[in-house]
Amino acid sequence: MNKFKQQTEYMTIMSIHKREVKAKDAEIKKYQGLYGAACKQIRYLDSEIEQLKTELTNFKTVCVRQQNKSVFYLQCTQICTEDQILDQYALKCIQGEIFNW
Repeated sequence: MNKFKQQTEYMTIMSIHKREVKAKDAEIKKYQGLYGAACKQIRYLDSEIEQLKTELTNFKTVCVRQQNKSVFYLQCTQICTEDQILDQYALKCIQGEIFNW
């Protein structure tokens, strides 16, 4: 009878242990899923940042190129005269001083 009682206790302990292991496994899988989702989001944001950096670099390049073209100066003069800015400011505008080139 004593042996039967020991076996029953052992089976109960093992059953509890199995449930605890399953619960821990489920918790681990949950956190693995959250970690995976976070990593995916970080990769997405990293690619967005890189894309924005590229766009900014391209924009700067275009602006610098335009600074060296007469088209830029014509546009600049038009902006200055349209805003009815005095001639001295128009000259500064044409030279690129107003736009901090």
